[in-house]
Amino acid sequence: MTVHRRTTSSFRLAVTFAALVAACLAFLVAPAPARATDAIFAVSGRGWGHGIGMSQFGALGYARQGKTYDWILRHYFQKTDLSTRDVEPTVLVDIDPGKHARSQWRITAGSTNATVTVSDWSGGLPSVDVTRGLSVWLVFDKGDAVLYADRVGSGGSHSTGALLARFTDSARVQTSAAAKDSLVRFFGETGPFSEHGIAWRGQFQFRADDTDAAVGHAVDHVPMEQYLRGVVPRESPSSWGTDAMGGMEALKAQAVAARSYAYDAATSGTTIWCTTMSQVYAGANCLTDGHTHETARTDSAVTATAKKYVVYDGKVITTFFSSSSGGKTANSKDVWFSGSADTKTPVYYSSVDDADDVDENPNYRWSLSDMSGATMAAKIRDRDNGSDNKDTLDYSVASPATITSVTLDPGDSGFVRYVTMKWSNGKSFTIQGTTFQFALGMKSSAFTVKLKNPPAPPAPAPTRFQQADARPLWVGAWEGLEATAASGGSYRRTNATGASVTVMFKGSTVAWVGVKSSRAGKADVMLDGTRVATVDLYAATTSYNTKLWTKTGLSTTATHTLVVKVLGTHRTGSAGSYVYVDAIDITGTMLAVPRPPVWKRYEQGAAPVTYKGTWKTSSIAGLSGGTHAFSKEASATATFTFTGSQVRWIGKRARNYGKAYVSLDGGTAVLIDLYASTTQYQQRLFDSGRIAVGTHTLTVRVPRKKNAKSTDYYVDIDAFLALEPGK
Repeated sequence: MTVHRRTTSSFRLAVTFAALVAACLAFLVAPAPARATDAIFAVSGRGWGHGIGMSQFGALGYARQGKTYDWILRHYFQKTDLSTRDVEPTVLVDIDPGKHARSQWRITAGSTNATVTVSDWSGGLPSVDVTRGLSVWLVFDKGDAVLYADRVGSGGSHSTGALLARFTDSARVQTSAAAKDSLVRFFGETGPFSEHGIAWRGQFQFRADDTDAAVGHAVDHVPMEQYLRGVVPRESPSSWGTDAMGGMEALKAQAVAARSYAYDAATSGTTIWCTTMSQVYAGANCLTDGHTHETARTDSAVTATAKKYVVYDGKVITTFFSSSSGGKTANSKDVWFSGSADTKTPVYYSSVDDADDVDENPNYRWSLSDMSGATMAAKIRDRDNGSDNKDTLDYSVASPATITSVTLDPGDSGFVRYVTMKWSNGKSFTIQGTTFQFALGMKSSAFTVKLKNPPAPPAPAPTRFQQADARPLWVGAWEGLEATAASGGSYRRTNATGASVTVMFKGSTVAWVGVKSSRAGKADVMLDGTRVATVDLYAATTSYNTKLWTKTGLSTTATHTLVVKVLGTHRTGSAGSYVYVDAIDITGTMLAVPRPPVWKRYEQGAAPVTYKGTWKTSSIAGLSGGTHAFSKEASATATFTFTGSQVRWIGKRARNYGKAYVSLDGGTAVLIDLYASTTQYQQRLFDSGRIAVGTHTLTVRVPRKKNAKSTDYYVDIDAFLALEPGK
């Protein structure tokens, strides 16, 4: 069966039927292609419409369970009652689907036995009766409604004929038939679906537009009960009232809901829409296809519930309704709110369980095609940038970024209040759930968005390390030169055979950036101990900042060593054998190349040497640095603190020198004999051998012990040598 589906909102949050269909088709026909690095999202949801108040398919479900229309209404609108209003208000409906003003209208009586009467809206003269079966034109001119005869041309074409009357401001159009059968037919497109030849009940006011005196509006002034005859069959299918469908009580509930929905506008004189922006009103019948919009079953539902309204605390409420909710209706505060302010849900708009899981409901559960982050981003950027954002979405920043993750903030009823999107450029934006819904063309704001696969992380960009970096090891004579075109404004070069530069790193790629010139030679490239290339740097013209050699696909956990070694050779035609290093590009981290340890001499008076007890100094030509310190006082000490991997004590031997204790890092002391029959300068008195790299102390202590041949107890401190890490 064909089921009419709708989305409605007096707050004008809903899209029109045509716009929603267009948005869905646009998505299905031409989605943006997913990129390999895009996130892919699965989007699904429940129900169709805003979900507040009565669910039309749910009303059908409850009717099939044997519930009466008044029970259905009290269920969806909690704490309400039904009340009868004896006075029948008049509903004002603009019959143009977009409330657009028009320049002219062609009209006639809706039945062949009726006469159309056109008069001044205020009741004054003139008044024109249009003979049965004839048609006329109402044209707007300088704010007046002007009546013209219908002139039939060749081929049956119609246009305005003789001037019949001019009506100041606005005109009234009605027929001579009884009020309940008064029908005015429009030959042009009118109504929610822009059909030709619709006949409408009530009487029409043709009034000039407020801003353009050359166009105007046709507003139907129709009694409430007649209005409902054109609404109920367009909101809920009349077929629901058959015995087979078992939904007559649902049609009655629809009639009362439609009546209550229109009450406030009718009593306040507000002109409403004929579309889902208010509720669908399609008139009595249609000339072009001969079908009748009104049906016996929906007319019966209107009659059976005549003048009944849904009231709360004695006042008629606006009874919102939509197609379905997917099992649970919405709290109004989960759908309609302004900015970040939380709103309170009136008890009669609170969430209740729904019975819309019926076979006829195609939207109880729904899903969109899988959507890439790029497609979703394009839809969000194309949306109307309203004022409901927590954070204003900066389109200039967001484009061309894609969406990488979506976080939902649903209300108690499951309808999404806020959506937070993270973008590939690191930005994050939060918008209302309904804004996200309409941007993606979803049927309701009761939806879920699941990340099917996270986006592949972007390939890391290499880091450029300039030749001035302290971590590489340069061997040989390299000279530094400046050039504006060079990376960082400077580079190094050499033509010394055997000169090299060594780079250590951890990463997946490495590239040697240099210079090509007419004076360039050749160099070997070694990677992890293996020669992998010989690079010829020759070029007829000089080019700076040029990648000379690249390697990709390296292990990111291993430590790699790159060596560029100058060969001192060149091709025929080159004017030199220079090799240039401008920079090194590494996708990863550069490490410091370990330097060979070096011996550093510290004279006896250097800061790292400290003394306790009595020590004297003297100057002698043969000493290291020309001076030394000496003592023979018991327990006098000299302590040398250093950072390195080996230490040596340099001193003097002589016939009047005694013995000394030497200890490393407070360990066991070694007794050293300093006696010699002849004076000996700068002797290696102690050598620790290789020890762990670190900070150590070497202590020399005077014990007042000596060799039997020695004539005294002197101990000498001339210098210390420390094997320190290379720099």
